[in-house]
Amino acid sequence: SGQIAKNQEVAVAKRDGTIGKTRVKELFVFEGLERTTVAEAGTGEIVALAGFDDIEIGETITTTENPKPLPLINVDEPTIAMIFGVNTSPFSGIDGKFVTSRQIKERLDRELLGNVALRVEQTEAAEQFKVSGRGELQLAILIETMRREGYEIAISRPQVILQRDEAGQIVEPYELVTLELPSDAMGDVMEDLARRRGEMRDMLQENDAVRLEYSIPTRGLIGFRSNYLTMTRGLGTISSLFEGYGPYKGEVQGRTQGSLIAKDPGKMTRYAYEHVQERGTLFFPVGTDVYAGMIVGACSRDEDMVVNITIQKAATNMRSANADATSVLDAHKELSLEQSLAWLRDDELLEVTPKLLRFRKKILDHSERRVAERRNELVVQ
Repeated sequence: SGQIAKNQEVAVAKRDGTIGKTRVKELFVFEGLERTTVAEAGTGEIVALAGFDDIEIGETITTTENPKPLPLINVDEPTIAMIFGVNTSPFSGIDGKFVTSRQIKERLDRELLGNVALRVEQTEAAEQFKVSGRGELQLAILIETMRREGYEIAISRPQVILQRDEAGQIVEPYELVTLELPSDAMGDVMEDLARRRGEMRDMLQENDAVRLEYSIPTRGLIGFRSNYLTMTRGLGTISSLFEGYGPYKGEVQGRTQGSLIAKDPGKMTRYAYEHVQERGTLFFPVGTDVYAGMIVGACSRDEDMVVNITIQKAATNMRSANADATSVLDAHKELSLEQSLAWLRDDELLEVTPKLLRFRKKILDHSERRVAERRNELVVQ
């Protein structure tokens, strides 16, 4: 309502009730896809203003003579948190251009200016930051954007932000999920959602398509989207909306496979690959550089296994090192960023670089890791 002009002094009504003053340095209106500078604008115009350093969503720009703040707009609180930290692996800095904690912090601060649902907190460790957002997908988009810009970071497993209600009971965030999919994939999708503690609200079937509505804990959606696309052969659509907080529904079944952990640094050899592939599924092709403590694959059993993925076949006077290399190797499995985040466990990190995604144990040294695991077992007992 009213008029606004370039160089006009205006008031900004803050969330805490205070009124600040500033001046409109630039005033733009939109014509098609272009922004055009104008001297003034009136009621009904969509405008862009310059000259506001410290302003947030929901605050009101009003006149200095008679300030009338509009009702505040509240943004939904974050539901998922991850730790963004400096990459401390032996391969740190090989691919990335921005690798220090200062550079990562500056990039996260820039993201806060336009991403109103994001929260960034400094942790006890100077090189780590707790980043909270509205769901796993939002944080995955931020990570992928930073990766393409040349940043190199280490990411922890996504954790749901739990709260306590007035009675002191633990509550967790829920999402209202709407799915549209082919009817022949309905059984697999419903089975997966039930395993993730989802509760059906509505189902509508028409011809060969079905529309489902589910209420599901936010943590149940971690890693679901990629599985959903696989189950529906890419034909399914999914959308989710924050529904609110509800009772904690207990543990959601997570990963049922352990990790294949590289024993020594070096390159993955064909000879080692051929023998290790019997233990599970590998994530990298022959010739990939690895370091001790790096996770090179998923174990077929629910236990971690240290494997010698860099061993060379011995050459003797009877046969060469390349002899008998006729067996067919299993294809390695490349995971997307979203699949990688869902695959992480609490004692693992995802190393994100502009070129590669690598899994690693938080404690790289095998003996130190065993000591820490025993201590954890004693604490649990």
